[in-house]
Amino acid sequence: FLSLGTATLLFLTAQKTLPPNRFARGWSVVLFATAPTVGLWTTSGMETPLAAFWVACLLFIHAQKADKFWGTACGLTLALAELTRPEGKALFLLVAALHLFPFNRATFRENVFLKYTVLVFFLIAVPYHLWRLMYFGHFVPNTYYVKGVHSFFAYERGYEMLLEFFAYNYHYLAIIFAAG
Repeated sequence: FLSLGTATLLFLTAQKTLPPNRFARGWSVVLFATAPTVGLWTTSGMETPLAAFWVACLLFIHAQKADKFWGTACGLTLALAELTRPEGKALFLLVAALHLFPFNRATFRENVFLKYTVLVFFLIAVPYHLWRLMYFGHFVPNTYYVKGVHSFFAYERGYEMLLEFFAYNYHYLAIIFAAG
């Protein structure tokens, strides 16, 4: 059901952001639905489909008007994404950077959307991480400390995983090159 929700959000985002061309608007859903990793991970019972759903929610939110309501929705979605997977912290930093980038021309003081995003995110994330630190003694799950060994072999394995991802999802490379 999460994958269906993700595909629906991608379609609605495409409706709002892409030119009025049914073919172009449908590609986001087609690429998502035909990606082998979606089929693999949606049936695994892990948190990956939920994390993908939060990212699709963020795309949908950013296609809307940048006001208090959508800023609050963005902060809530980022907090839920961060509670789902620790990479949500990086997603939060990416969203904040995009809203402070020079082409946006709005400073933090002027940016109502970003203010509400940051406020709601921190109202949820800070108490959770304080509790987590007091209860478990770590900010992220212990599997991240085990998997995140900083050595040459860890970087080599990460490179291998990236190559493996693009070997199964080569159509994303075409999109990256076409966009860039």
